[in-house]
Amino acid sequence: YQRRVHGDNIEVYLPGEEWFDLKTGKAYAPGTHTITCDITRIPVFQKSGSIIPLRERARRSTTAMRNDPYTLQIALSAQGKAKGSLYIDDTHSFKYQKGGFVYRSFSLENGRLTSSAYSQRSPYTSEVEVSEIFNTNAWIERIRVYGWSKKPSNIYLEYTKSTGIQDDLMGMQGVNPADVEVRKELDFEYDETTLVLTVRKPVAYISLDWTITIN
Repeated sequence: YQRRVHGDNIEVYLPGEEWFDLKTGKAYAPGTHTITCDITRIPVFQKSGSIIPLRERARRSTTAMRNDPYTLQIALSAQGKAKGSLYIDDTHSFKYQKGGFVYRSFSLENGRLTSSAYSQRSPYTSEVEVSEIFNTNAWIERIRVYGWSKKPSNIYLEYTKSTGIQDDLMGMQGVNPADVEVRKELDFEYDETTLVLTVRKPVAYISLDWTITIN
């Protein structure tokens, strides 16, 4: 909950675990805190241990942003872990009932961020119809990690190379694995004051399995 205390200050209760202020990068322990909130700033917090996919490009409608890339916003737990997921379909048909969707799992642990397929199996049918496989070229344009304690020496993206129809059913739709680099070094920025690590344009395709290693 939140309650205005006086002036530009509000009282905010943060339950359960540590939370990160997404503007300042500051970590808050669970409990009640007095936060500054005025016309220029609305506090937004993310729970530690979570990964939230975002589309941050300003558009006039959700239809216009259908092919926009994603940002992965990561708030580390006290153990340096986080996890999240992303579901994508065509937004207008019933093809998802026959497996026409992409459902990805993201996990960060021991400095390794991985993307893998949850499943292409629809809860509506026991089989996936190849004709209904959903194709997407969506990619990751930015990764933002809150609570990273030390500047990395380097960061690498590596794809899991594989081919075949069965692999297509496990989340390789829309992108030919032969068209991507198997391993490449990524650019990044690190703010020692806020402990926020930002990886710039990894161009990691949503529909492929990959690992980003932060050394």
